[in-house]
Amino acid sequence: MENFCDSILTCKESAEFEADFFKGDAQKELFAMRQASKKIAEIILGEFGRILEASPKILVLSGSGHNGGDAIGAALEILNRLPSSKIDVFFTDKNRLKPNTQKICGELFSFKNSVFEVSEISGEYDLVLEGLAGMSLKPPLRKGLERAIVSANALSAKLKVSVDLPAGMSDEPCGAVFKSDLCVMAGIAKAPLFNPENRGIAGRLRYADLGFLPNLKTKKSIVSERVLKPLLKLRNVCSDKRSYGHLFVFAGSRNYAGAALMNVKAAIRSGVGLVSAFVPENLAPSFAAAEPAAIWIPCPTTEDGSLSLETFSLFREREGKETAVLAGSGLSGNPETLALVSEVLKHTEAKVVLDADAISKSVIASAKENRTLITPHHGEFLRVARSVDDGGLSDFSQSSKIAVLLKSELSRIADGANFAFNISGSPILSRAGSGDILAGIAGGLLARTDLDFTPFEAGCAAAFIAGKIAEKACLKYGENAYSSSCAFDFFREIF
Repeated sequence: MENFCDSILTCKESAEFEADFFKGDAQKELFAMRQASKKIAEIILGEFGRILEASPKILVLSGSGHNGGDAIGAALEILNRLPSSKIDVFFTDKNRLKPNTQKICGELFSFKNSVFEVSEISGEYDLVLEGLAGMSLKPPLRKGLERAIVSANALSAKLKVSVDLPAGMSDEPCGAVFKSDLCVMAGIAKAPLFNPENRGIAGRLRYADLGFLPNLKTKKSIVSERVLKPLLKLRNVCSDKRSYGHLFVFAGSRNYAGAALMNVKAAIRSGVGLVSAFVPENLAPSFAAAEPAAIWIPCPTTEDGSLSLETFSLFREREGKETAVLAGSGLSGNPETLALVSEVLKHTEAKVVLDADAISKSVIASAKENRTLITPHHGEFLRVARSVDDGGLSDFSQSSKIAVLLKSELSRIADGANFAFNISGSPILSRAGSGDILAGIAGGLLARTDLDFTPFEAGCAAAFIAGKIAEKACLKYGENAYSSSCAFDFFREIF
């Protein structure tokens, strides 16, 4: 399958790549800058336009390099879309602007009644566009740049956006760093943004893919929008429901009933042909009414309302029809229920997704190598791994030969050979039910025989899709008045 992850490079590697790619061609660089400016503006207005409204007051912070040009160009694009915008521009050194930055600057200042140069960083703004320094920055910071960063951090603004990476951030610590709400990486994903110590500084990460970065096979990468390409193809006219896989779901218990329903709804919307859900017998009738497209199998339960080991006989009656198994969401940690999941894993030849309570050492011991994806949050992962840092994730996936989608504000997917970050998403996901939906998407995608995803690929695609759904939902609901069950309204927008 086509690779759908893009390389993450250090600032030094990025500068070397761009120098080799552009070879000093000013026109080629100007074209890339215009593309970057357009995409930065689209990302800002598309995702955050609701908080900027129709007449935003914008401050552009420009250094002399191409980052400053990208920030100025993004402001120009916003002005073209929102003509009543008011824009102030602060330069650290206007006399040293690179030719392309100077050219774009001249275009912006041609709007004489809307654009003004300011000599100090102060006041209140709707949007701050920061392009003070680029990837070539090395310590120590120039005093003028340091003062600009400190002043910009003290500003009041609805949204602070860094172009490429926040000023002051580089491969090595430089001192003061601009604190952004959003950082839009232009053309290349920069490694410092993915360092844990920078996560609270950079804000949300977005990627403006300019199409010039080849697959360099670096140690780490980010999930690209190309992950959706296999899902957007026309289906074979000579196909039926059996052509798109059959997912078996083992989920839900008395105390966590909704998890099973969330799994199934998400799996169906991922395009799988059939879903059979093994759920506590008292839940099956209401679930069938809520989602009649699934096959709901009433199962015997333990005293605490979890699936009992007797459910295994119901699985054996249907064994062989499944192309993937999803187990764990809302199951509870009842030892008998976990024994059930272990027995299912020993007998199935299908690919597997394990979530929540099924992520335990006893169940993992029954998982088949290179055919399993687990979807833990940090606490669940620590049941089976030594740590949640990148090293712990890599060590676990390499030694177990199990793929991991480790959920966080910046989810990581690894399978021992590959390591990727997913940057789509929003804090809107910080609520109950989000993980059940993610697991359902992963299970549905892994079950689809027409896609033939590996566990790593399914993890990447599920994380990206769940994140994009969150971004779409945030536009409609904001980040507070939202329930995870609202997510199902947005699948069609992604697909």
